[in-house]
Amino acid sequence: MKRYVSPVLMLLLVLVGAMAGCKDFIEGKEIATVGDAVEIEEESAEAPDAAATEGETPDAQDAGGASEATEPAEAPDTDAKVFTITENTAIMFEGSKTIGTHTGGFTKFDGKITLKGDDLTQAKIDITIDMESMFSDDRLLTSVLRGEDFFNIEKYPTARFVSTKIEPKESGLAITGNLQLKGVTKSVTFTAKPTITEDTITATAEFVVDRSAWDVGYADWKGEIIRNEVLIALDVEAKLEKD
Repeated sequence: MKRYVSPVLMLLLVLVGAMAGCKDFIEGKEIATVGDAVEIEEESAEAPDAAATEGETPDAQDAGGASEATEPAEAPDTDAKVFTITENTAIMFEGSKTIGTHTGGFTKFDGKITLKGDDLTQAKIDITIDMESMFSDDRLLTSVLRGEDFFNIEKYPTARFVSTKIEPKESGLAITGNLQLKGVTKSVTFTAKPTITEDTITATAEFVVDRSAWDVGYADWKGEIIRNEVLIALDVEAKLEKD
């Protein structure tokens, strides 16, 4: 994980900050679909527990035997290409209260995009955010956001997004995945605009989520109403891992 603010991140700070003067900073922005988390089957090469597999003897399991209900795990796909998220990636947010807006983001994250061929709808995305790297445009706000009522970073030092489905649409790709934040996991769907070359995948996205779905924050701060809607801006770059 990198520990500095990339040029792309600084550019997004300027662009997102410029939106603060808008009458409604989420006007015309995509509202992400948020729902219950999608169950993901974790791949495992371990043999099934003998106690949990009726009708099989230990000898049969030791020899690699398996019933129709317990298929062995598939071998890793050696044709898959792995792209690693780089320091040129930016993850930003903007929120508002009665008297104006505030911007912030994260400077440290780790993740991969696994792809077979060049069909991005078949990609698997897995990104972990280091919540300790969170910053905002106000020192007091940063302290509040790090606290128990908002991100509760001491208890939940990371957040994670794992894709569950990617579908083509006219304006790009509809990406659906589980976002785990502050101990709460929700499925979220948003539109991304990707590009792919031989060794690089890039994608941008801008969408609105309701922070209360992840139990983040409260309704007001010192008498100022805090809006539930938060604008998320992503600019992702991933480079192909070399053998």
